[in-house]
Amino acid sequence: MAQPNSEGSDDKPTSKLEQCTKGTLLFCGQWQFDMIGRKNVPKAVAARGGNEEGEHILAPTRMHFDGIPQDTKFKAVFSGNAAAHAVLVSEGGVAYGLGRNDNGQLGSDVLVSHPHPIELAIPSKGKVVYASCGRTHTVVLLDNGEAYSAGMNHLGQLGIGSVVKGKDTLVNEYPKFQKVLIDEKIVCVSTGAEFSVFVSESGGLYCCGSAQYGQTGLGLTGESIAKSNRITFGVSPKPKKVKGFGSGDGEIKLVECASGLNHSIALTDDGKVYSWGWGGYGRLGHREPKDEYRPRLVEELIGPQYGMDGISCGQQCSFAFKKDRGMLYMWGQPRGVREANMYPKSVYDLQGWPVRAMGQGMSSTVIATESSVISYGGAPCFGELGYGEGQKSSTQPKKIVAVEGLHVFALCEGASLTFLIAREESEAEKEIIQRLDVRDIPINPEREPTSLDAPEPAAATTGTKRGRKPAAKPAKGKVTKKAKK
Repeated sequence: MAQPNSEGSDDKPTSKLEQCTKGTLLFCGQWQFDMIGRKNVPKAVAARGGNEEGEHILAPTRMHFDGIPQDTKFKAVFSGNAAAHAVLVSEGGVAYGLGRNDNGQLGSDVLVSHPHPIELAIPSKGKVVYASCGRTHTVVLLDNGEAYSAGMNHLGQLGIGSVVKGKDTLVNEYPKFQKVLIDEKIVCVSTGAEFSVFVSESGGLYCCGSAQYGQTGLGLTGESIAKSNRITFGVSPKPKKVKGFGSGDGEIKLVECASGLNHSIALTDDGKVYSWGWGGYGRLGHREPKDEYRPRLVEELIGPQYGMDGISCGQQCSFAFKKDRGMLYMWGQPRGVREANMYPKSVYDLQGWPVRAMGQGMSSTVIATESSVISYGGAPCFGELGYGEGQKSSTQPKKIVAVEGLHVFALCEGASLTFLIAREESEAEKEIIQRLDVRDIPINPEREPTSLDAPEPAAATTGTKRGRKPAAKPAKGKVTKKAKK
């Protein structure tokens, strides 16, 4: 693999509330939202119009959405390692949701996937500056420090003070965004499969949702035996503050959080890392696979040579990095990899590469550096690594050749999808982007209604690549492909 530019990066760490620039939206991966992480479309989803239509987009591609001007630039994009949906924020501050919506995680009660973005209806004057997507829920953070959530709430993961109980987990009482019940201003949020984590402006830590593995950090799981000897676990429908974190005397101030399926890590203002939740495969970094019910300091990352300024989580692994020095550490076991790191170990193939942004999916990792985007991941992969035709997976880090030379300042991964936002200012950047394929995604009025009081949706419509046989019924919408120079 090529060596990084020895001059390093001039990028300085920014908080979650700070914005850097704007750029062109690119996508690669599984544009087949009803099938992500599934072998078949569930009957309840199919009854509403869900289907197997779509395709695997194997290389970074420009996405054009009918009804949204083609010259629209985006400044942020968010998803989650277990999610089949994403949140986009345009340069004008408009927040859109796209992807799976079986549980109202896009804030719409039209409970079908939305391959065309829909504007998020947030009941606040604030603008979305950050978001995190769980398996079936979404939390957005506004510039006024408020947080709002929508989607599945059977374990209290929305943090709105109540829990939905019922046999049909595809029926949801909360398909519209509601305010998360935290009195402090929030500066960071992360979501696991069925829980949510918040960092406040004072450096405090709040958690809600399932406590089965200690995900709420409160020191207990709430395990009990219910009827028929069935084991149940505690839930926290209202975010509870974890003791010991904040800006008070003797408290530890946090600045960032990240979550896997059932574990979380948090970064302090002096570069230390804490972890808690499920400890399987060493994902907590404590040299043992033990669950931690309260945040515990990762001792391997203590010392003047560390001082981390960024963190990230895969489904069952964790990362910490120092941006300006190109230091990246990983612990746990990414899916598709046989060996597990029981404590933080340097990712040697990527040492010296300054990390601008990174994300993890079901089995993949994507990292934006100076003028390269690097990805790797074991099978199965569905195009989210961006390598194009041919190789679909790689256990060794590789450059995504199609975007080499671009300044990618924001990215996210869902379970098997990758979004990138690339700067398009210089002539060289414009030339690279113009060489990329284009997908035109049309509006389906039955899936993207102007009113939430819409009729029952019919089958989905999505864009397809010219000359490629669609996965199911032909989709409407043209695709243009620019010839490479």
